Amino acid sequence: MAITVSDCLRLPSLREAKVVAGHKGLNKFVTTVSVLEYAKRYALAEEYFLGNELILTGFISVKDNIEDQCEALRRLHEVGEAGVVLYYVGCFLPKLHPALIETADELGFPLIVMPEKIVRSLVLTSQHSWMVVKRSRVWKNVSQADFRARRSAMLMAM
Repeated sequence: MAITVSDCLRLPSLREAKVVAGHKGLNKFVTTVSVLEYAKRYALAEEYFLGNELILTGFISVKDNIEDQCEALRRLHEVGEAGVVLYYVGCFLPKLHPALIETADELGFPLIVMPEKIVRSLVLTSQHSWMVVKRSRVWKNVSQADFRARRSAMLMAM
């Protein structure tokens, strides 16, 4: 059973996320989730990416350089990734620049912004669990309450 970016947005950990650009790409398939901490072009070699990944990043290494942020989006799109979930907007990343939104829209590459209170590990854990469950075709037997309980337990443990 294929999982799309749009499906991922139904996860409890992504429900508060906002798709700010690239809506045309919400039907892209997602096979895994990865964290990107270093977003300089030379570090974005094709062999480091699997394709169809939902990339979690704060663009911290390029936080003050909008050209590098846009180039990272272009490169991730070029190597076949599914979209970007952006963290720390207003914290480490001063603001969401209009050029980043424009680039994602031009590419049809989903750009999703998370609220500051949600941590990446929660998204990674819940998405991985959800993908395993959905792929094993027992999704209908897993209640949303189960995911909420897991999320609450992880937040309390932090």
